[in-house]
Amino acid sequence: MGASAQAPPARAGPGPSNESPITRLAGERWSAGAEFSRAQLVTRMAPRLANTMVAVVLSGFAVLTVAGLLQAGMSMGRMTLALVLILALMALQLGYFSRPGARLRRGRSYVALAAQAVLAYLPMLEFGLFWTSFPGLVAGSALIALPATVAVPVLVGVLISVAAIDVHLAANVTSFPYALAYGLISTMLTALITYGLTRMARLVGEIHAAREELSRMAVAEERLRLARDVHDMCWV
Repeated sequence: MGASAQAPPARAGPGPSNESPITRLAGERWSAGAEFSRAQLVTRMAPRLANTMVAVVLSGFAVLTVAGLLQAGMSMGRMTLALVLILALMALQLGYFSRPGARLRRGRSYVALAAQAVLAYLPMLEFGLFWTSFPGLVAGSALIALPATVAVPVLVGVLISVAAIDVHLAANVTSFPYALAYGLISTMLTALITYGLTRMARLVGEIHAAREELSRMAVAEERLRLARDVHDMCWV
C-alpha cells in the first residue's frame, strides 16, 4: 500500500543537556577574558590621562614665563639660558616629583628639592619678576615628597620668601598690598595645584591597579568554578 508519511525529526532544543561542558567552558572563558581585556584597557588609559593632565598644567607655568620673557624683549642669549633652566626645572618636576609610580626616598628627595630650589630662586637675579612663579613648584614638591613636619615649614618659608621678593622687585611697578597679596596667593595656588594634581594622578593609578587585580581574581575564581562544574558533569 502507500508509504506512510514520515514526520521530520524534531530539532534538539538549546537546553543545557545538549551543550557539551567543554563548549560551555570555552564560551564562558571567552566572556570572562573579554571583560578582563576591557578592564585592562581602562586601567591603562585612566592613569595616562591623569599624568598627561599633570604634565600639561605644570608645563603651563613654563609657557607663561617664556611668553613674559618674549614680551619683555629679552636677548637671544638670555632666552636660551631661560629655556635651559626651565627645561631642567620641568625635567626635575615631571621626571621625579610628579612621575607616576616614583619611589620618593627621603634622602634623594632632599637632594632633588635642593636642586629645584636653586633653579627656582637663583635665576631671579637675572629674570626678576618673570621667574617668581617657579618657587611654588618647590613648595608643591615638598608637600609631595616630604613628611608633613618638614613640608609645612618649607611651604611657609617659600610663601614668605616669594612675598618678600615680589614686594621688593615690584616696588616701582605696583603697590605694596598688591605685590604682597599676589606673591602669597600665586605661590600658594602653584603649590596646591602641583601637589593636588600629582596626588590625584597617583591615586588614579593605584585605584585602577587595584581594579585590575580584582579583575584577575574574578577571572581566576570563575575558571575554577567552571572547572569544578566540568568535573562534576564528567562524573555524573
